[in-house]
This record gives sequence, structure tokens and C-alpha cells, in this order.
Amino acid sequence: MARRFIASEQELPVRAGARRLGVSLHALMTGAAHALVYGATGDTEQLVSTSYANRENAFQERLVGWLNNVTLLRANIDPEMTMRAHLGRVSSGWAEVLPHSAYPYHLIQETAAESNGAPLPVPHLGVNMNWPDNMERAGFERIFLTPPGTNHRFGDIEVTLLPVGPSRVGHFVNDATIFYQEMEGSLLINLVYAADLMQPEEAEAMLDRYLDILRRALERPDTTLAELAAPK
Repeated sequence: MARRFIASEQELPVRAGARRLGVSLHALMTGAAHALVYGATGDTEQLVSTSYANRENAFQERLVGWLNNVTLLRANIDPEMTMRAHLGRVSSGWAEVLPHSAYPYHLIQETAAESNGAPLPVPHLGVNMNWPDNMERAGFERIFLTPPGTNHRFGDIEVTLLPVGPSRVGHFVNDATIFYQEMEGSLLINLVYAADLMQPEEAEAMLDRYLDILRRALERPDTTLAELAAPK
């Protein structure tokens, strides 16, 4: 796992930039991920999954734990489109797919990719926002963002994270996942990736590249995706 800590909004003004562009922070993070994957692979068809909090009333907001569904957005990237215009499409796309987030995720995924359970033919990236207050109380982050086989103890309870399926087959197919977490004005970004996809040093470089795309997109949102994705 690669990790970067953005200490303040002044260092990387993602929240103010998203507001200025009229989109959510999540749409901005997703759009930058599209440019990242396009620059790395050249693929214009991409699948991005996201977790949906699934708390639809005030009572559920008080519950401890990670109540979520995962849903999927299929994107056709136009390299000549500006980031500003692309973010508008991303924002509309998430609004369309979220009402379907209760559907079985592996069926959504396989239908979207026409994979019938086989490895997906297009890059598949997860972009997830973490909710630190709820996850810290539930111990979720300590379990989820550690390698399989790690033992965790919570009082008298011991938990071991086990692999749940073969890598990159059926619905266990994320090539990589970007987790971002807001914490009192700062931003923690993690890149978790399939071990057969890249080496640790490549993941570190990939995450730095992602932050560079975010930074340049915020400075010049009318830059095309192709220009943002091009190596410096």
C-alpha cells in the first residue's frame, strides 16, 4: 500500500476546487483517477467502483459499523474533453448509478464488463471515501487496510483477515483502489493494489502521479484529459 498525507487545504485545495467546479469531492477524485488510468494504460473504457454509505435516515447515521453497498460506474473516456467537462459527466454518472447500489455487486460488475465471471477486459479501479469517525469506532480501518493473515485483537476478540476469493476473477477484480479520508482539514490518501499489477516503488510513483494530476486539474480545469494524463 502506498500512502500520502495532505496536511491542509492550502497544500492541495481539493474541497475548494470541487466547489468552484460545481462537483462533489468524490466526482473530482474519480475524474482524476480516470486520467491516471488513461495515462498508464491508454484505455478509454474504464470501470470505477465506489462504496455507498447506505445511511438514508438520521437513525442510521448513529449506527456504528460500515453499512455500505458497492456500486459501479462505467466510463468512456474522451481524451480531448476538458477535465471540467469530464467532471460534469462523472457527477451525472454517479447520480444515475447510486439508486441501483442495492443490486448484487458482482452481477452489476459482470454485466457492465460483459465478463461472465472471467477477468475483466477493461481497467477496474476503486475510488472510496472513508468515514473516519465510524470506522475508528468499529475498528474497520485497522482490519481492512492490512494484508491477509494479519491478526487483530479487540479486547477478548481476535480477528484474522483472510483472502475471500481468487485475485482478479469474478467480482474480486479491482486492479487497484484509492481510499481517501478527510480528517479535520487534512486528507489521507491510500493506494491499495493487486500484488501482480505493480511493484511497491511503482505504486508510490503512481500515487504521486495521481496527486500531480489532481493539482494540475485544479489549477487548469480546461486542460484536456490527454494533456493531464501525459507523463511530465
